[in-house]
Amino acid sequence: MVLRNHPIGGSYVVVSLDPVASLAWLDDPISFEESCNMQCGKYIAYLTEPWSEDDYVDRVAGYVPCSLVLVAQGRPPTNPSALYNQAAAMPILPNTSSELGRRPVHAYPSLPWDDCCHTSPLSIRSAYCKPRISNEEPESMLVGANEEALLEAYLGMDDIYLWNRLHDREKGREVVFPPDEPRVVRAIEGADKDYKDAERWRRFMLDSKVYEGEERDEDAASEADEEDYHAPSSRTPEAPVLAFPSRNAAQRVMVRYSYDLSSFESPPDPVGFLRELDEMKRYSHLSLLATTSFDELRSRIATDCRDRWNQQVVEVEQKNAQFIAALEAQGVRITPRKPSCLRRCFQRVRRLARAAVFWRKRVSPVKEKGRRGGEHIPSGALSPRASSSFSDW
Repeated sequence: MVLRNHPIGGSYVVVSLDPVASLAWLDDPISFEESCNMQCGKYIAYLTEPWSEDDYVDRVAGYVPCSLVLVAQGRPPTNPSALYNQAAAMPILPNTSSELGRRPVHAYPSLPWDDCCHTSPLSIRSAYCKPRISNEEPESMLVGANEEALLEAYLGMDDIYLWNRLHDREKGREVVFPPDEPRVVRAIEGADKDYKDAERWRRFMLDSKVYEGEERDEDAASEADEEDYHAPSSRTPEAPVLAFPSRNAAQRVMVRYSYDLSSFESPPDPVGFLRELDEMKRYSHLSLLATTSFDELRSRIATDCRDRWNQQVVEVEQKNAQFIAALEAQGVRITPRKPSCLRRCFQRVRRLARAAVFWRKRVSPVKEKGRRGGEHIPSGALSPRASSSFSDW
């Protein structure tokens, strides 16, 4: 078997959200502990890599950026509140049904399920996955650059459609789907030509990922990669960069992936993945789906901090009350005793005596200096307030 660098762009994978790695940048032990208890499912998605080496600049502790387009079985129903129309779907072979007459996405080999499609709301553009080296091969891929370009073009058109509906709904105008752009027509022509030689394109994409490093045991590599996929992530000393603040830290979605598509009788509902993202949003206090404004976000953060602070105050007061009650049960006097009237008078006389001694020490050097100079200083001329000017002089 040949070892390859993974992930392989253009392949269909089994993905699962990794909340521990996604929220490792949070400096909040409570949120981190809760995120470790999140139960995340597995979903089918199409995975793409960056188009150029410049896109790899935003590496995070060994993770590489990628994009995910989740696979749904059956078209999601129309949702007017979310401005989504079920006609905006891209069928995946062997599914060919499309209300807009769109060309299906040709996966090779075909997916093992029927009636599958891609939609724009089920795409995650800012995800990260961890590279690994193994002898695995994807069970299904989009072969050729034109097939990938066609999918990206359809997703871009649907994004523009949703944006126009958002603005035109306020004006009471109905938005229709735009016709296929020239780039879509060119991508369809190129994709049809590439699919005729799909096996050659598939081998070319796999050979471009052949591992050229030092030799290593293939069985050990495969077992290590399998353990790496199933083992939960944690804050390890080898990955400290995840905790560094960054302008993109709140939008990082860390995922795990594998190629075992045949283990599913049907694709899981991808809405569960979005719900898990929304659950992770509760820990990070930031909307990964951009559904709230900044003022609402700031108000929610302030409310959460205030509630947590009040809860901590109540807990401390309860602990103090329990501790004091335990001491009183042992006969220890906790309430401080007020000083008596005679004691307060004695303390006041002592303060006055100390003040008199202090001012006497400050006036005496000035009187001594006046006698040496032959000057007569009348008695009572040096008050405590006047003596301060002489001492300063």
